[in-house]
Amino acid sequence: MHDTSAAIAAARQALRRNDPVAAVATLEAAMADAPDCPALLECLGIALWSAGRRKEALHALDRAAAADRSRPSAHYNYALVLAAEHQVDEALEEVDAALYLSPAHSGARALREHLSRRIRYRQRTSEEGFEVRPREAAPGQRVPGAWSNLECRSCGARNLVTARTCARCGSRLPEEDETVFME
Repeated sequence: MHDTSAAIAAARQALRRNDPVAAVATLEAAMADAPDCPALLECLGIALWSAGRRKEALHALDRAAAADRSRPSAHYNYALVLAAEHQVDEALEEVDAALYLSPAHSGARALREHLSRRIRYRQRTSEEGFEVRPREAAPGQRVPGAWSNLECRSCGARNLVTARTCARCGSRLPEEDETVFME
């Protein structure tokens, strides 16, 4: 039988030492005795995220928020991971839940403002129902059909690849065969 608070303390120490694998092992062992403990699930989600196991982290944090709906930190941490995974709308729902439970939560207020800015940007830059999403490719590789930026030859401003004129100076942008893609 594992002590939940001792397992969480040991996992936090491992995370401070930058050893997320040890933290995950400690928490998974403790989960055998308390599989639905919100505190363990939340800490496990953070450790999994730190270990690079993103899908499992999302699942653990979702379970933590569902296991104890009155736990603002679970909603906040889940929102952080959702935002990092570019799931902005879902992250906004979770951060709103955290703020409902704890209106003075400064981290949740800052995250909400950040998410609101991202949504406003998405609304300003979307055309005809298409959503602007970040490209997912290895460095130096291009994703076919992805949004890219064009550099204006006159002023150096970046423009959407579909633009015909520069948003900053109004000069004509090069045609597709002349385009210079920016990284």
